[in-house]
Amino acid sequence: MSMMTWKNIKALLLIVGALLIIFLLYFSINTYKEKNRLQKNQSALLVGMQRYKILDSLNAAKVGVLTLSIGEIKANKKEDLKDITKLGISNNDLVAYSKAELQQSYNINSKLRDSLIRVKANVKGSLIHDTTTQYIDTCKTFNYKSKWFDAQGLICKDNISLRAQSRDSLVSVEHTIPKKIWFIRLPKCIFGYKSLQYDIYSKNPNTSIMGIEYVKTK
Repeated sequence: MSMMTWKNIKALLLIVGALLIIFLLYFSINTYKEKNRLQKNQSALLVGMQRYKILDSLNAAKVGVLTLSIGEIKANKKEDLKDITKLGISNNDLVAYSKAELQQSYNINSKLRDSLIRVKANVKGSLIHDTTTQYIDTCKTFNYKSKWFDAQGLICKDNISLRAQSRDSLVSVEHTIPKKIWFIRLPKCIFGYKSLQYDIYSKNPNTSIMGIEYVKTK
């Protein structure tokens, strides 16, 4: 009887030891992954955005990827999360998102053309005569500014010099489409998800999105 008890104790100790080893391995792996994630985030923040050119003329930029938990996004990127929520995407379905700040600059040189203006005289008989715009003797400047567009110009006689800048802000979101039975949403942790979807939108009301392509490596 005592022998059986000792065998049971040894078996129990072996089980407890095995569970402890598994727990320590799991804890060590998670600690390593978290440390690695934080190091990558720190590196991405330190390096920041890097600009370069492709095809000798096209401007491009690259930046390191930040891996954040939903809690970290809530704490540090509240405005981004608020915009994503407006798309009807829940925090549980959020996979990734990106933003791009755009600015376009143009240097324009053009000549002014003479224009004919038909003027109706405000007198009895409604006399009508034609007049031609005259040359500008002195230079004139203009400076227009708005949230999304700036323009500065210089007009001298029949020449015009124009500089314009437009700004945009693009936000893209990758999220899951949940599986449903009838109208019941199934838990993603158990049943997975139906598909991945990528949404992009512009904060500039004057911008139209003409196409989207998103490629994710396996």
